[in-house]
Amino acid sequence: MQVAPKLSLGRNNGWIIHAAGGRSFAGRSVQFQRLNALTGQWVTLRKVLLNSKSSARVLYAMPKGVSHLRVTMSVNQAGAGFLGAIGPTITWHQT
Repeated sequence: MQVAPKLSLGRNNGWIIHAAGGRSFAGRSVQFQRLNALTGQWVTLRKVLLNSKSSARVLYAMPKGVSHLRVTMSVNQAGAGFLGAIGPTITWHQT
């Protein structure tokens, strides 16, 4: 049976990314993405490696206005027994 890892995105002195599953995702990469309002396509801002706690911190200055953000992990990065995953979309208002 294959399951997708749970991806979360939060804010604390930068963007905090966490992956949860039945095992550690240390050394695996995730993509931090922003929705391009003009084209409707997701653009990868940073590709980051997860640490030993399956987390990562991303420092990225958002443009002014509203940004829709998410985190994704490919099936290849998730590993055996896991599917690719897309985290929930976060709406961020930058002043």
